[in-house]
Amino acid sequence: MIPASFSYIRAASLDAALGELSDGTKIIAGGQSLLPLLKLRMASVDRLVDIGRLSELKGVRDLTDGGVEIGALATYAEVMATTRLDFAREAIEQIGDLQVRNVGTVGGSIAHADPASDAPALALALDYSAVLRSRRGERLVPLDGFFLGPFQSAIEPDEILTEVRLPAMPAGAGYAFEEFARRHGDFALVGIAALSATSRGSPSRWVPIRFVTFP
Repeated sequence: MIPASFSYIRAASLDAALGELSDGTKIIAGGQSLLPLLKLRMASVDRLVDIGRLSELKGVRDLTDGGVEIGALATYAEVMATTRLDFAREAIEQIGDLQVRNVGTVGGSIAHADPASDAPALALALDYSAVLRSRRGERLVPLDGFFLGPFQSAIEPDEILTEVRLPAMPAGAGYAFEEFARRHGDFALVGIAALSATSRGSPSRWVPIRFVTFP
């Protein structure tokens, strides 16, 4: 199938993209999640605003508090190459295939809010927050309250997700990510992402901090 007709605009800057937002408008970057839905006519838009070339939304940066900021346009491959968390690298390696990981963006996956996606579950377990920008200003929304339901998020019609922020990890934290899928690269039939830390009273005892199952 082919998607229903829509208009297309390639934004030259973030401010320009924000100026194009309205009801019936969707943001597109890598397009690995949105385009299949449009082709199958499971979703429709009046207009697509392409932010895929905005350099201000790319990159992975260390924060002064020990956390990390990931630009909305950072690809899975870029995050794999820069993360210091082995289990996060292993989890991202299970997403799609090489082409998807080279084009798909972490910010796009989180904004898409697909409950079957790996990236939102991983980001939830690690206590990420989303930075949302509009002409009204900027706000920081913890992902724990960002996802409102399947394909529903706290992003307002005049907002764009510009980056996600990871706080500094607790000392001695442990991580785990496992999923079961029919084939490598398929959506998981069931998955789990967890963050834990050792108990102060017993270094050998692990205390759960965050525990996320999906889809």
